[in-house]
Amino acid sequence: MNRKRTGLLVVVLAVAVVVVLIAARPGVPPAPTSLPADPDSPAPVPAMTEAERDDRVRIAHEAWESHVPLVKGAALELPEDAVVDALVSRRSTEIEAPPTVTLSPLLLPVYIIVRNAEVAFVSTETGQFQIGADHKTTFQFLVDQLGRESMQLVPTEFYEERWGPHREDYR
Repeated sequence: MNRKRTGLLVVVLAVAVVVVLIAARPGVPPAPTSLPADPDSPAPVPAMTEAERDDRVRIAHEAWESHVPLVKGAALELPEDAVVDALVSRRSTEIEAPPTVTLSPLLLPVYIIVRNAEVAFVSTETGQFQIGADHKTTFQFLVDQLGRESMQLVPTEFYEERWGPHREDYR
């Protein structure tokens, strides 16, 4: 019986020594815990708690009911011919864009603003907005109020494919 215990003890000790030696290999850097930031990729959307998200939705909904869209805490002034068509607070699926189209997702909730039968999406939280590449003059009021750096241009082909069929004048 002593021999079995001694043999088992030797095996356990040998395994422990191998594990210690492998863990203490000199000159081998530890495996990275995260990937380095890609300067061309959009900034990550900060994680938010369920309560924070619900609070943002509540504030945007109150603004929606008062017919005064709030963006970054300030009232957004719309021309008379522009309307807030919807307030999106939850998205069940992402809009699938072709690989050639790189758009950063907008932080929800998002207003959908329609002017001259064209569509713009505006994040209530960040003020970032997406418009069709050919619609800069249609949505100049957004550029004036929110800044050119907040604008994301959607390529014309993708814009027409995605939203064109919803217009009366669509070919």
